[in-house]
Amino acid sequence: MIKMKNTIKFEDILQPIFTTENTMKRFFESLSEADGLHYKMNFKYNYPQIGSIMIKDDVIYVFLEADIVNPAGLSTYKYYWYVEITKDGVYKKKIWGAERLDKLQGKRGVRGKFSVDKKYLILSPIFKTDEWKGKQKLLRLSDSELLDITLPRGYSKFRVLDIFDENAFISDEVDKIALCKMTEG
Repeated sequence: MIKMKNTIKFEDILQPIFTTENTMKRFFESLSEADGLHYKMNFKYNYPQIGSIMIKDDVIYVFLEADIVNPAGLSTYKYYWYVEITKDGVYKKKIWGAERLDKLQGKRGVRGKFSVDKKYLILSPIFKTDEWKGKQKLLRLSDSELLDITLPRGYSKFRVLDIFDENAFISDEVDKIALCKMTEG
């Protein structure tokens, strides 16, 4: 009897994410000129850093955490955006976010994760020195309202991990996790 491996294989066909149709066109022209070899391309494109992806009602939403993947200088983050993209990987609509962060005083940056119930974007600032002072916030996806978080007494150092059916999983990110009811108001 042959034992089957528990493996998932991905196809070699990849679809980059592009900020504009023109950028996509220039990328593929350069790839064609390089006979399909990425390392020989003349056109260099810094891919945005994707923090989370959500498909809801056949629409693809993405939270972009930075303008480049794994930026070495964290203070050089230029934007964070919650966007809708096409199935071809092109930005379709910017829904919420901030830009020109590199022009503002101090270090800024936000990580984002769509909640499993697809109702919220859980936002976690990278730095404690920005206007959020290191405190997480929720972006309600139905109306793009930014919500402050008030954790239960004794849990102020915990962070929201995920949300489902008005229940939030919170953790101290060391060795404790809790499930608590969440209400807006």
